[in-house]
Amino acid sequence: MSTSAGGNKSPGDATPLAESAMVPIQVPEVSAQPSGSSTTPAPTPKEEKATELMPPPLDRKEIVLGLPASNAAPLTKSRKRTGAATETIKKRRCTAGAEGEPSGPVSQHRFKFASLIDGMLCDCGSEIEHSTRGLAESREALKQAEAALKYTEATRAAELSQLEVWVSDLERVLGKSASALFKLKKEKKSKASEVRRLQREIQNREESRTVVSRDDFHARLTRMAVLFDSLMAVHEKDLALASVEGSLNEIHLLPPSP
Repeated sequence: MSTSAGGNKSPGDATPLAESAMVPIQVPEVSAQPSGSSTTPAPTPKEEKATELMPPPLDRKEIVLGLPASNAAPLTKSRKRTGAATETIKKRRCTAGAEGEPSGPVSQHRFKFASLIDGMLCDCGSEIEHSTRGLAESREALKQAEAALKYTEATRAAELSQLEVWVSDLERVLGKSASALFKLKKEKKSKASEVRRLQREIQNREESRTVVSRDDFHARLTRMAVLFDSLMAVHEKDLALASVEGSLNEIHLLPPSP
């Protein structure tokens, strides 16, 4: 990791971070304590002159940290880097404790700035560990979701195949029913045409029989009329003969004249 303020660099700068995202972090300005405080020694003229020659501190200092990308840094590397940062902080603290308290405001500000950077590195390491754990949990949840999705897709595919089989069976049954219905309609149509033909034949026969019976009836009536006329003539003749015979009988019955 590298810092862009104060010219201080941590030992972690020697290891480059592959595929890392640069995250700017705002660091509040470190204000010097007044000269009258009990913890700050009284500045000497040389120190005052050196302090005047130093450039004024910036209002805000920006520290650029290399954070590993979510899809590039594995879990083992982040843990190794976090451990290295922790060891660096421990070494700095041990060195500062061995050398004792720094003398002078510049050294004190530098020590405070280094301590602040170490604390920020420690916080960043914990954040990286937390983010790594969250990423691992997210990946596990993603794997579970993918497994559930695959199971759902397989279930849907099985249901779809079964539905396709049902549809094909239904289409086959409907095809058979349609063909049977078409045959029934065809047979019904042929039977209807046959019935109409038979009805026409029966009607024609009845009409022909009616015409023949009428002619025969008229012929019979004519013959009966002729016979009746001949019978009437014979009857008239019989009546005439009977009247003649009666007259003759009456004549025979009359007594002879004297």
